[in-house]
Amino acid sequence: MIGAARTSTLIIVLIAALAAACSNDAATTPDSSRTPVAAADTPAPAPTTVPPPPRPADFTLFGAVIADYLNAEPAAAAPNDCLRALFEAWAMPYVTNRTCLVADTDDDAGAEIAVAVVDVPPPAQGLPVRMQVIVLDRTSGAYEVTFRSATAEDPVAIPEEYAKGIVAGGDLNGDGAGELAYTFHACGSSTCFNSVHIAGGRGGEYARFTPAEGIVMSFADFHFEDRDGDGAQELVITGGAVGSIGAGPARERTEVWRWDGAAYVLAATTQAAPEYLYHAILDADALLSERKFAEAAAAYVAAAEDPDLLIWHERATKPELEELRAYAYFRAALATLAGGGDAAQAAGHLDAAVAENAPLHSPLAAAFRDSF
Repeated sequence: MIGAARTSTLIIVLIAALAAACSNDAATTPDSSRTPVAAADTPAPAPTTVPPPPRPADFTLFGAVIADYLNAEPAAAAPNDCLRALFEAWAMPYVTNRTCLVADTDDDAGAEIAVAVVDVPPPAQGLPVRMQVIVLDRTSGAYEVTFRSATAEDPVAIPEEYAKGIVAGGDLNGDGAGELAYTFHACGSSTCFNSVHIAGGRGGEYARFTPAEGIVMSFADFHFEDRDGDGAQELVITGGAVGSIGAGPARERTEVWRWDGAAYVLAATTQAAPEYLYHAILDADALLSERKFAEAAAAYVAAAEDPDLLIWHERATKPELEELRAYAYFRAALATLAGGGDAAQAAGHLDAAVAENAPLHSPLAAAFRDSF
């Protein structure tokens, strides 16, 4: 009996100890139902399930309808597939991150959604292609349109080019807030132009940081790049070709537009290497205007004697090649004399100009040589 009693007592003590241990664990361990789940453990958002709405007949309603769609289906704003289903449903051309971009475009440190909407009417209607860039921001828990660009219209636009309407977004100028760069594309009968616009949201309003007409260049390529290492990105735009023969020989150039604290301003222009004799002579003219006489004389002669430089066109009574060469040799003589160079060398340049037998500058060179 005594042994049985001791055994019972031992069992009771063990049960009490286990109960106390469980009680202590419950007091020190947080309730797992109240523990926040780390962002890394959050499952990826489910694919969009709400179908895109019908395309509005009124182009001015595109932004409002897209805002309603995003409120119903936030997953449609996935960064690398932003609004793709809607663009396909509305038969609008789409390029990833150029038609719809998720980026900070204002000063609230949150990401906005920039969208380049395009209205491409059936060809039979004869209506122009229209494009507008809008920004949608989630304010008070719901998306709404906070920025609208001007509407671009082009009767002969290439819709695929409009799908590249957004250039960049984020803190482009290094001021700590976000900006949006976008472009309009418009074509004439032979030449297409791009106009790049930069704007940023400040204090609830979007401010323009480029001219009203944008930064315009024909057949342009453009990108942002921090060229001077100051943390602000410059807009680098290259182009300038002209498709019309009536415009004369065109020369490409590269422009660098830099943030000056209030706007983007032209900081540098670099001409492409000359392809035409005319442009090579213009380069020599620039050296002469800078009073770099020896360099100018050498540039004139090099241009006149370069067999790879093109001419624009021939005319029956005034061949371009001979006239430009005569001009170049004549100016080489003037540069040599102005710089105190050898008179015999200058006379040789004048003789070369006369030998071209050009209607205008050969007689001029002869008269100067004989009088000098």
